[in-house]
Amino acid sequence: MRGRTDAKTGIRSLIEVDLREISVVTFPMLPEARVEAVKSRDRAMLTAAIRRATAAMRVG
Repeated sequence: MRGRTDAKTGIRSLIEVDLREISVVTFPMLPEARVEAVKSRDRAMLTAAIRRATAAMRVG
């Protein structure tokens, strides 16, 4: 990633970035794919739902 910060305003402009798509899915393309952290106020609820889905996949 490349960027610069305007000395007068303090605004940072991104010039070059690497974009990656991230999706929570039932069957990931890579078996090693895992959700490590979630930034939201409902973090515990989402984490619990993902764990339940993972457990259900292991059983089935």
